[in-house]
Amino acid sequence: MIAQDLDEGGPLAGVRVLDLSTGIAGAMAAMLLGDLGADVVRGEPPAGPDLHDDPGRLCWHRNKTLVTIDVEARDGAAEARRLLGATDVVVVDQPMPDVERHQLDADRSLADNPSVIHVWLPPYGERGRWSSLPADAMVLAVVTGLSDLYNATEDVPVVPVVPVLAYEQGALGAALAIAGLLRRAEGHGGQSVVVSGLHSVAAMLAAVLADAPRMVERPKSATSALPHYRHYRCADGQWIYLGSLTQPFFLAALDAMELLELMVTPGIDGEFSNLMVPALARPVTARLEQRFAERDRDEWLKLLRSVDVPCAPVDTREAWFDSETISANGLRAHRSHPVVGAVDLPAVPFWFSDATVGIRALPDDRPRAAAGECWTEERAQPGPSAPASATSARPLAGLRVLDLSSFIAGAFGPSILANLGADVIKVETPSGDPYRGFMVSWTAFNQSKRGLGLDLKKPDGHAAFIELVRQADVVVDSARPGVRARLGIEFESLRAINPRLVRCSMTGWGEHGPLADTQAFDPLIQARSGLMAAQGGDDDPVFSSMLVHDIGTGTLAAAGILAALYQRLRTGEGQEVKLSLASSSVVLQAGELVRFAGRRPADVGGRNWAGPSTTRRLYHCADGWVAVAADGDALSPIVDAVGAVSAADLEAGFAAQTTAEVLERLAAIGVTVASVLRRQLAITDPWLAENGFFHTVEQPDIGTSTVVSGYASWRGCEVGYEGHAPAIGEHTREILREIGMDDARIDGLLASGALAETPIASTT
Repeated sequence: MIAQDLDEGGPLAGVRVLDLSTGIAGAMAAMLLGDLGADVVRGEPPAGPDLHDDPGRLCWHRNKTLVTIDVEARDGAAEARRLLGATDVVVVDQPMPDVERHQLDADRSLADNPSVIHVWLPPYGERGRWSSLPADAMVLAVVTGLSDLYNATEDVPVVPVVPVLAYEQGALGAALAIAGLLRRAEGHGGQSVVVSGLHSVAAMLAAVLADAPRMVERPKSATSALPHYRHYRCADGQWIYLGSLTQPFFLAALDAMELLELMVTPGIDGEFSNLMVPALARPVTARLEQRFAERDRDEWLKLLRSVDVPCAPVDTREAWFDSETISANGLRAHRSHPVVGAVDLPAVPFWFSDATVGIRALPDDRPRAAAGECWTEERAQPGPSAPASATSARPLAGLRVLDLSSFIAGAFGPSILANLGADVIKVETPSGDPYRGFMVSWTAFNQSKRGLGLDLKKPDGHAAFIELVRQADVVVDSARPGVRARLGIEFESLRAINPRLVRCSMTGWGEHGPLADTQAFDPLIQARSGLMAAQGGDDDPVFSSMLVHDIGTGTLAAAGILAALYQRLRTGEGQEVKLSLASSSVVLQAGELVRFAGRRPADVGGRNWAGPSTTRRLYHCADGWVAVAADGDALSPIVDAVGAVSAADLEAGFAAQTTAEVLERLAAIGVTVASVLRRQLAITDPWLAENGFFHTVEQPDIGTSTVVSGYASWRGCEVGYEGHAPAIGEHTREILREIGMDDARIDGLLASGALAETPIASTT
């Protein structure tokens, strides 16, 4: 296979991508661009890893032309420079010292190719203490506070068993690469974009890495620590996840379980919000544990589903990948491979109404094409170009997005677009997004949006929405199948009004299969997809502190929306983009789900999992914790460095040293080591501050809040949030005036109940 043989049916058809990455993040970014139709050439050294040792390669390097490029050698470096001069996007993900040594930094790349989109995905941050370390998902988790935030049965840091942060970083990288292509098409030339490991952590932990008045710190727990939103063991030893996130769901669950009296437990006193207070919630949790232990899991699932309470079995990866939901929605692909035989792997997570995406080829176990065979012809710059706009200081300035979503997954894609400068209008019912009850988290996901209160069920409200659609670029929602048609906002109806509209629809379980009409929250996907079971191993399941699938789905949605907008540059037409939490679930365990005969088993964790081996794990020192990331050959030097008697005595050796002593001694022998950032110190951590991780927002009804700053940095272009999350209908009048409504009509709509207008409350 060579690049010119690839099918050119996707939204990124004609775009060239040069993948010079060395880790999962860069490989995933380039994979997604290839899934979307780009022509991807991947350069690898002569001795690439074996597929049996690294099975994830079959997924991460699909739809790519593999070529031999040794950037350490003069000829290889020269060939990399030639390909870089012929590409549209170059993806690199090494620490800056390696990027500069190979002359692949943005300055050199843009000098060689002034129209290239240079996407750098550094493993940690752009600068500071940890930023030159080799890429390692475990190390990223410890230096950012994630490992200490991770749920556990004791107050100890934990290593995430799946490299979710690398997968998320890759998805963000793909989205930002397409944003760069869009900005270049406006006449701005080449772009330099950075999506770091820290940006991935910011996305995954936006809901919990925050500080605000009255914010309650939850204790460490293998569950979510909320009685209405956690897993329980049933009489048959199987686990069920109770996903009653909001009050109506929990009351329905309690009623069905004959436990409504729990809401009048002393301290709860009928107030749902009191369940968020750990000390008050413990008796409720204990009683629910007793109740679930009285029946088998299937009985509870049947009962709770009968009253429409979100719930799910805690299952394995294998069961999920073989499930009817995965099959019905086409999320597992089957291919034949010349080396390993029959392969099952995750399918492309997007669906487009007017574009073809899919798996066109799998990688062999060694590079097969000569670099000199690729991109040898002269060609004009792909895609239309227009003079640079004076109003586009921000990458997506001028783009208008109507965000109809609720909760997190639907909101996060538009949040990324707002972070890049799009005008995102949060369209809510007059009663508001139910997720507003979690105000700090809601703030993090809705910063810099404008608020419009609108009742689509009222004819006047629907008519006002249609007028907004005429002037919009994108409409996003996260409704269950069938809701869009009932509201008259399905794609075909909106397309007839605005043919240039890009419509993005996100569902929970996909549009087909037995779960399509049921509620979906992130933990329910964690439960069914095997993520909880994989983290817990042979012990109890463990609930991830990251909102894995909500964030992953929102990120993939942003990438899909931007790809559809890029195709619109060529065709002048919009289209519909569909994806689901279920589709993101296969991306966020991509390497773990790949199956073929004889593959190395994917990692599983265990109780308070400290890591996979003696030389790759967390160790408790005299004054804190460290993470050691080395191969097996380093065992003896590590034993000597910490003064242990033998490998069996290694934990005692670490325990006798301070973290500073361990960092100094192991770094001196070339072992990657880092100290664990305690969760209480993350907000004030100097390294996170040096990399611009947090910013403050004056949020009405809460006060001064510290939340994450964003998900990329962009040289010569402003990115970031510029305002608080809106009150319901805070900008209703302002927005409707912009589309030509006068105040008399707006007042009439308000009087009819079709609109809501909420003045900004004073800061408390």
